[in-house]
Amino acid sequence: MDQLRERYPDGSFVVLAVNVDEPEQRVRAFLQRVPLSFQVLLDPGMRATREWNARILPTSYLIGRDGRIRYSARGDVEWTSGKVAGAVAELVKASER
Repeated sequence: MDQLRERYPDGSFVVLAVNVDEPEQRVRAFLQRVPLSFQVLLDPGMRATREWNARILPTSYLIGRDGRIRYSARGDVEWTSGKVAGAVAELVKASER
Protein backbone atom coordinates (compact mmCIF):
# COMPACT_ATOMS: atom_id res chain seq x y z
CA MET A 1 0.00 0.00 0.00
CA ASP A 2 2.81 2.36 0.86
CA GLN A 3 4.47 1.88 -2.54
CA LEU A 4 1.26 2.72 -4.37
CA ARG A 5 0.52 5.69 -2.10
CA GLU A 6 4.01 7.05 -2.74
CA ARG A 7 3.15 7.36 -6.44
CA TYR A 8 0.74 10.17 -5.46
CA PRO A 9 2.71 12.49 -3.17
CA ASP A 10 0.26 15.32 -3.87
CA GLY A 11 -2.32 13.67 -1.61
CA SER A 12 -4.66 12.66 -4.42
CA PHE A 13 -4.57 9.08 -3.10
CA VAL A 14 -4.87 8.45 0.63
CA VAL A 15 -4.58 5.13 2.46
CA LEU A 16 -6.57 4.40 5.60
CA ALA A 17 -6.55 1.02 7.30
CA VAL A 18 -9.32 -0.23 9.56
CA ASN A 19 -8.44 -2.72 12.25
CA VAL A 20 -11.38 -4.96 13.07
CA ASP A 21 -12.29 -5.74 16.66
CA GLU A 22 -8.81 -5.88 18.19
CA PRO A 23 -8.00 -4.08 21.43
CA GLU A 24 -6.44 -0.66 20.91
CA GLN A 25 -3.39 -1.59 22.99
CA ARG A 26 -2.64 -4.57 20.71
CA VAL A 27 -2.95 -2.35 17.62
CA ARG A 28 -0.62 0.27 19.12
CA ALA A 29 1.95 -2.41 20.02
CA PHE A 30 1.84 -3.72 16.44
CA LEU A 31 2.31 -0.21 15.04
CA GLN A 32 5.36 0.30 17.23
CA ARG A 33 6.92 -2.86 15.76
CA VAL A 34 5.72 -2.22 12.20
CA PRO A 35 5.49 1.53 11.60
CA LEU A 36 3.13 2.49 8.79
CA SER A 37 2.99 5.78 6.94
CA PHE A 38 -0.80 5.79 6.85
CA GLN A 39 -3.47 6.11 9.50
CA VAL A 40 -4.99 3.03 11.14
CA LEU A 41 -8.55 3.40 12.39
CA LEU A 42 -10.20 1.10 14.92
CA ASP A 43 -13.53 -0.68 14.53
CA PRO A 44 -13.93 -2.25 17.99
CA GLY A 45 -17.66 -3.05 17.67
CA MET A 46 -17.32 -4.04 14.01
CA ARG A 47 -19.91 -1.44 12.99
CA ALA A 48 -17.98 -0.29 9.92
CA THR A 49 -17.19 -3.90 9.02
CA ARG A 50 -20.90 -4.75 8.97
CA GLU A 51 -21.96 -1.58 7.16
CA TRP A 52 -19.35 -2.09 4.43
CA ASN A 53 -20.20 -5.80 4.16
CA ALA A 54 -16.58 -6.85 4.72
CA ARG A 55 -17.11 -10.56 5.33
CA ILE A 56 -13.63 -11.68 4.32
CA LEU A 57 -10.56 -10.02 5.80
CA PRO A 58 -8.73 -8.26 4.50
CA THR A 59 -11.18 -6.43 2.25
CA SER A 60 -9.96 -3.34 0.41
CA TYR A 61 -11.95 -0.48 -1.06
CA LEU A 62 -11.08 2.43 -3.30
CA ILE A 63 -13.40 5.31 -2.56
CA GLY A 64 -14.04 8.21 -4.93
CA ARG A 65 -14.14 11.80 -3.77
CA ASP A 66 -17.93 11.47 -3.82
CA GLY A 67 -17.68 8.85 -1.05
CA ARG A 68 -18.84 5.96 -3.24
CA ILE A 69 -17.00 2.64 -3.54
CA ARG A 70 -15.30 2.51 -6.95
CA TYR A 71 -13.25 -0.68 -6.55
CA SER A 72 -13.16 -3.49 -4.03
CA ALA A 73 -11.03 -6.57 -3.47
CA ARG A 74 -11.34 -9.39 -0.98
CA GLY A 75 -8.25 -11.13 0.36
CA ASP A 76 -4.64 -10.17 -0.17
CA VAL A 77 -3.98 -7.49 -2.78
CA GLU A 78 -0.79 -6.87 -4.73
CA TRP A 79 -1.04 -3.08 -4.55
CA THR A 80 1.50 -2.40 -7.29
CA SER A 81 0.00 -4.85 -9.80
CA GLY A 82 -1.21 -3.44 -13.09
CA LYS A 83 -4.88 -4.07 -12.30
CA VAL A 84 -4.90 -2.33 -8.93
CA ALA A 85 -2.51 0.47 -9.87
CA GLY A 86 -4.60 1.05 -13.00
CA ALA A 87 -7.81 1.28 -10.97
CA VAL A 88 -6.17 3.83 -8.67
CA ALA A 89 -4.83 5.83 -11.62
CA GLU A 90 -8.30 5.94 -13.19
CA LEU A 91 -9.88 7.01 -9.93
CA VAL A 92 -7.30 9.77 -9.39
CA LYS A 93 -7.69 10.90 -12.99
CA ALA A 94 -11.49 11.04 -12.66
CA SER A 95 -11.25 13.10 -9.48
CA GLU A 96 -9.09 15.68 -11.28
CA ARG A 97 -11.83 16.45 -13.77
